[in-house]
Amino acid sequence: MFYDGRSIENGGLIEADLCILGAGAAGLTIAQEFTSKNSKVALIESGSLEFEDDTQALYEGEDEDIGLGDTRLRYFGGSTNCWHGRCAPLDKTDFEKRDWVPNSGWPISRDDLVPFYRRACDLLHLGSFDQFHIKDWETKLFPGQFFRKIKSVDSKFLGIPFFRAEEPFLRFGPRFANPLKQDKNISVYLNSNVVEIETDEQTTAVQNVKIATIEGKEFSVRAKNYVLSLGGIENPRLLLSSNSIAPQGIGNNYDCVGRYFMDHSFTDMSQIFYSNEKFCFDEEVLQAPAGELFFRPNEQTQIDEGLLNAGIYLSGISTRSERAFIRFGHDIKRGNISSRLGEQILHMSEDIGGLAHNAACLVQGKRAPYGMWGVMVQAEQPPHRDNRVTLGNSRDALGMRKLKVKREMREIERHSVLRINEMFAMEIMRRGLGRVHQNHDYEDGRIFQKGVVDSQFGHDMGTTRMSSNPKEGVVDINCQVHGISNLYIGGSSVFPTGGFANPTLTIIALALRIADKLKK
Repeated sequence: MFYDGRSIENGGLIEADLCILGAGAAGLTIAQEFTSKNSKVALIESGSLEFEDDTQALYEGEDEDIGLGDTRLRYFGGSTNCWHGRCAPLDKTDFEKRDWVPNSGWPISRDDLVPFYRRACDLLHLGSFDQFHIKDWETKLFPGQFFRKIKSVDSKFLGIPFFRAEEPFLRFGPRFANPLKQDKNISVYLNSNVVEIETDEQTTAVQNVKIATIEGKEFSVRAKNYVLSLGGIENPRLLLSSNSIAPQGIGNNYDCVGRYFMDHSFTDMSQIFYSNEKFCFDEEVLQAPAGELFFRPNEQTQIDEGLLNAGIYLSGISTRSERAFIRFGHDIKRGNISSRLGEQILHMSEDIGGLAHNAACLVQGKRAPYGMWGVMVQAEQPPHRDNRVTLGNSRDALGMRKLKVKREMREIERHSVLRINEMFAMEIMRRGLGRVHQNHDYEDGRIFQKGVVDSQFGHDMGTTRMSSNPKEGVVDINCQVHGISNLYIGGSSVFPTGGFANPTLTIIALALRIADKLKK
């Protein structure tokens, strides 16, 4: 059943077996696991079924230049409403302690998550989890000769497939709305903002959560268990704001809430120009119907070079010669070639070989391939304790303190991105696949810092990290807040390290793991 929080009696109390805070990827994954079960579930969502400006404004941080609301959506379905669907599991090494990466490693292994990765793939209709590791997948899933060439490279790099969740499976709001509406034991409360978690005097158990609407109405929810799944920024915000009993905030006895903040960097590092037509291939080579391909340094290369985990993605770019050729063709069709003919001929002459190849493709009725490829590096950020989110002084429409974000790049990040790009360029040129123009701007640390922060993904991770020791994190191996018997956290905020893979598949896997724990 669906309810509008604005219609709930002011000062009212809702009781349930399980209260889930947030209807994004994690919250809805857990909620759908309780359909057709006997447990009474209350799912609390800040937004409505559609985007609304006043609700979205609650995401704004104290420093508006950071743009905390730019990559997140605050309505039913959460940020799956703008998700591109890109999926990959974390690598085995992402879970392991690496001596050159401070604070790295998870208290669980990748093998512990594999059963839940399999179920997450089923939930997203991605196909078998095994396809991420299929032998010779390069030639089975992606056509063309390029991978036979790149595979024969003195392989410092591995090809990593990313698969894409497609409509209607990636938009969790529309997908799960009807099943939840029809379930008599699941109640969804829209336009309902959780503003405080209230515990007992010893802060060992949650007693209830306080809910408020933008219009000023308030009510409470009391449950046996609670799951906080508001996202990597809002999870620590609520814990820090819930300070009526614990002045430092809930789960924050050792000042870990909000710390170790991570996001992925995404930098445009190089351009590859094909040579002798060996590297002149269509974008379909890199984007099969199933997904896309990344290249990452193998484990030994990461150890030898002291690198963070990162993936290289190639994106087709038209050269100036190709763009001039296309405009020339359009002008001929329109009968208007005189005004720009000289300029077009000049630009087309810059790459006669590529132009001839493109013309031959068009004559044969084929789509002309790209002659230039952008080299994009998507890299992990190490979990540094001083990168954090904290409460600011200004307040939002609900009276909650807005957030401040500190995210500084370290030398290991700049070194990793530059070195990985350099090695990949050397491999391409050594094999005669193309010539590479490298972007050297990021050798300047200040430019790198600005470029990476400006390219924020919204893959907010680490702010309620998982740890065996309460002094080093916020939740235990079951995603239960240390020292609090009935409070769990879902989402990427529990990631101790983030790898370079997009986080949603792992978010869903962990949510399924939490659901299994709660169903017992």
